[in-house]
Amino acid sequence: MLQEDNLNTNLQDITSATEIKLHLMTTGLFFGEFATVQPLLQKATKLTHALNNSDLIGSLKYCKALLPDFSDFSTEEVTEYESLYNSLSEKYPAAIETNDIKTAESYVKELAEASISRGKFTSAKNSLVLIKRLDRKITELTNKAIQLLQSPNVVEMNTAAASKIAEAATFVSQAMWIKNPLGKNYQHRGVDFHMKPDEQTRKFEHYLEQDLIKELTAFAISYLLDDSQLTGKILAVMPTTKLRKAFLRHLSIVLTGGEEKYQKYIANFLTAAEKAESADNEIELKTIQQIMLGRTTGDDNYFQYLKELAHIFPLSALLLRVAKTPSEESMYLVPIRMKHETLLELLNLNA
Repeated sequence: MLQEDNLNTNLQDITSATEIKLHLMTTGLFFGEFATVQPLLQKATKLTHALNNSDLIGSLKYCKALLPDFSDFSTEEVTEYESLYNSLSEKYPAAIETNDIKTAESYVKELAEASISRGKFTSAKNSLVLIKRLDRKITELTNKAIQLLQSPNVVEMNTAAASKIAEAATFVSQAMWIKNPLGKNYQHRGVDFHMKPDEQTRKFEHYLEQDLIKELTAFAISYLLDDSQLTGKILAVMPTTKLRKAFLRHLSIVLTGGEEKYQKYIANFLTAAEKAESADNEIELKTIQQIMLGRTTGDDNYFQYLKELAHIFPLSALLLRVAKTPSEESMYLVPIRMKHETLLELLNLNA
């Protein structure tokens, strides 16, 4: 262990470059932020120059914005931070002393895992790229999902299947976001799906017309993942429509931000579908999109509702259609209804 194993929560009391490095490494892990330790991973930065020359004033100046304000921490958070600080002091003394954090591959792996657990996928990708483990991690997460989807509980679809499928959906979403953390722009893709119809749109309409449920479910999974390779691997181990529906539901929960938000929009869509059955004038018809979103937009235009719904509830773009009011003077959004129920219900998304 290094000598600086006692945590100074007042940064002005720091007395060595080693303490600063430890704080940066601890903060990086605590928040899952690659940017916090990035200055230590680059040789020619003002911070590394100041650290190498034991310039504490200069070091603190350059890293002040990267370090936490402990006055904002709870007692539990300070305890957790201190435990992490002391643990790093024990595990990586040589790397810290020599300012060669880059060679401490296990630390960077820890940082990547911390970023993943906090949903900071750009940070995770940066860490994994640095240690040349990005493809390996994507494969690892995908394989974990596949193993779960092929487990006896899931194959039999017994009472334990739901938790396994939910875990698999989480692994798949993590693989997706690590691979392309800045992609999957559901807002623009949802708008384009309706406003710029292409072969995919026509394929989807065909599936709707023919009531091809298995194909509709696969299409929805593919739409959310937007990665043909990943989609192919996952669909290959989900031969039944029942399993695909369950996976689609859990994947949508993850991408909507959790069960509570997901259930809110499912309820909104079902209420909107009921409203659509009884609405008999343009004012009532245009309230349907308000119900789906849960509020009005600035100009009450269907286009804005479509953008916002596609962003906060990604699967919504496939569950609604753009319709014209009877006068054909304006457009509005309405949930897709099949012969006897909404598409949402047909896909068991409200299960």
